[in-house]
Amino acid sequence: MYYDSAYVKRLLNISDSTLFRIRKSQKIPHIRIGRKIFYPKSFFNTTLRK
Repeated sequence: MYYDSAYVKRLLNISDSTLFRIRKSQKIPHIRIGRKIFYPKSFFNTTLRK
């Protein structure tokens, strides 16, 4: 399962530019399908539990 960018921004309460910077610094795993970017749900489940 994957989250889209809009959901991740709401979940973390961050802006487009902040999500872009985090993604570019490779601190968050992601995949691109066409023009959309998705983030693995498992990453957030384990990270937010800590």
